[in-house]
Amino acid sequence: MFLTAMRLLVCGFALTSVCYAQDASKIPEQGGWSGRIGGGMSYQSYSSNVIAGSGFDTISDQTITSLEQKPDAQQEFSGNPFFDIRYTFEKARGQAYIGFLIQDAVRLDFAQSLGYRQQVDGVGILSGAYVFSAFPNKIYQDTYLVGQPRQDTDRKSRGFRIGWQSVFESPFSMNYTFRTIHIDEDSNGQSAFETGVISAQQQALLAREGRTHRLELQYDLILGRGKILSPTLLYRKRDLDGNAMAGESYGAQLSYALFAPKWSAILNGYYGKRTYNAANPLFDDQFADANEYSLNANLVFRQPFNWQNWSTIVSASLLRSDSELSFFDMDAQSIGLNLLYSF
Repeated sequence: MFLTAMRLLVCGFALTSVCYAQDASKIPEQGGWSGRIGGGMSYQSYSSNVIAGSGFDTISDQTITSLEQKPDAQQEFSGNPFFDIRYTFEKARGQAYIGFLIQDAVRLDFAQSLGYRQQVDGVGILSGAYVFSAFPNKIYQDTYLVGQPRQDTDRKSRGFRIGWQSVFESPFSMNYTFRTIHIDEDSNGQSAFETGVISAQQQALLAREGRTHRLELQYDLILGRGKILSPTLLYRKRDLDGNAMAGESYGAQLSYALFAPKWSAILNGYYGKRTYNAANPLFDDQFADANEYSLNANLVFRQPFNWQNWSTIVSASLLRSDSELSFFDMDAQSIGLNLLYSF
């Protein structure tokens, strides 16, 4: 089942930290299957004029009355499935894996990956993966249609990711991701063109297909036994067909994890800027640049009720994207309870 953006936010940071020990360490010496499977429930409040939702739920109003209308909040209870399955080749010191890309989940991007990691002495862990969206996001064919129900369409992506963890056996890691973006029916701005509000050349500025590039640089600082501080720098380039949709995003994330024998606490914060290459022709040639931030807190309890190999994760999250054009503002809040089984 598809996870909405808020569902991902509520569980993504926690699962990132829970999976830290495996993802940041060396390839296990013992071969065979391993992984994590889990799920739970979350309650979220989400507001957006741009994201329609999924084939299973809706997170925004289909009909808007004005381009000056701020998005209304939608609330729902939802499930949070998760899986990360791996097979280790003992002699080759490599590991194949399939599952959700949690580092994308925390950026509200639900994706899956099929890849391979290889440990090299003195170098670190090198990885490569095919990245794809098995359950596409839903957006609107024409985001700016006013006074009529807007029809949704699938936004699909696929590409590759290369990573280098523990660079030369240091606490430094990096990842690069390339994707192509395809939209089944992209008629963005068509209603405004048909009514003479914008020209064909201006409508072309609103095209949303293209390519994206993303670079992540992370450093894991050990503060003491069971204490880890992880600053991360993120950069993303949106090389889309329409210049009013294309642009760049850059930001910083700071994570703090405290590990105890029976429980863990994980705190995360992100702040970033989102910029565009051209002004939006439907808003008096103003830019939709935005400040974005998110906060997340998690408590992880291991072996609840003495259940071997199980963990309980309690999470609370909030996210805000504050655009210079209020039509593009986005807010999200969520709380959740998840169970995770490790094998």
